[in-house]
Amino acid sequence: MEIIDVRDLWERPRPPAGTRYLDFIGGEKEIRCFLVPDSLPRIVFMEEHPELLDRAIQPIYESDVLNVRQDSSYALPGFYIVGLRAPVAALDRLPVQLHLRMSLVLYEVRVAMRSLLGIDLIHLHYEERPEPSCTVHYWLMPILPDRCGRPFVITHLNLLAYVNQFRFTETRDRIYEYNERMREHLRHSGLREREQAIARALGE
Repeated sequence: MEIIDVRDLWERPRPPAGTRYLDFIGGEKEIRCFLVPDSLPRIVFMEEHPELLDRAIQPIYESDVLNVRQDSSYALPGFYIVGLRAPVAALDRLPVQLHLRMSLVLYEVRVAMRSLLGIDLIHLHYEERPEPSCTVHYWLMPILPDRCGRPFVITHLNLLAYVNQFRFTETRDRIYEYNERMREHLRHSGLREREQAIARALGE
């Protein structure tokens, strides 16, 4: 597997036909990129190769079907992703019990972001794309007024410019700190047991 470290994504070479680079915060610069087949879902790569990933993007919570981790591409501390551990292309293709389990986890992560990390404002994002590698996940993106002015409405925020302000070499320690606080809290929250109760009540 080809691995390259870059400071910015534009530094990546053009991938050969049928392949693409998966980029992750980490490495010796800002971003570590892995050359993989086009059809390989990001989440499958992360599940199969956790040893290749920086500890900043190791899960802070996981159950049998989903996990929570720092966004793997952008170094905004507290930018958490709640996602499935196996590909499902769209929200309406989820079993109802799985949707409810994800909703519970979203709620508990947001509560902890406010109470433990002092994150008062977020934007919650979800997307579907016509690609075989797409899978259901939700972004809980902190909105920091001192870094984005006052565009609290989603359509007024230049999303890419906002998240690109944060450099992993500058925010790494804060991400590690946030992750440890969140991981410890979620470990003792009873969340996994409540997830399983939903699964039992509505059927696996």
